[in-house]
Amino acid sequence: MLSLDSGRHGGHAHGATASRAVLNCLVKATDRLSNPDLCADVIEEANQRPFDLMQRQHESFGMGATLAGVFLIANALLAFNVGDSRSYHC
Repeated sequence: MLSLDSGRHGGHAHGATASRAVLNCLVKATDRLSNPDLCADVIEEANQRPFDLMQRQHESFGMGATLAGVFLIANALLAFNVGDSRSYHC
């Protein structure tokens, strides 16, 4: 089971576009995201998506997104965050 939250980066312009790009990348890579050895690589790839968009769409310069997520696998819970979004164990 995968649960993700990607928020707009401080209300910056095109934050929704950046969040969508990050989430799309992560959803497409759920098989690798659920692997603790590959999770950081997938998050790095997702982080690159807004930068790629800014290169193609100059009006979106400065956009960003934050990320918090958890992935429940058979015997573990994998949690991750980027930026000021956080996930907490209760």
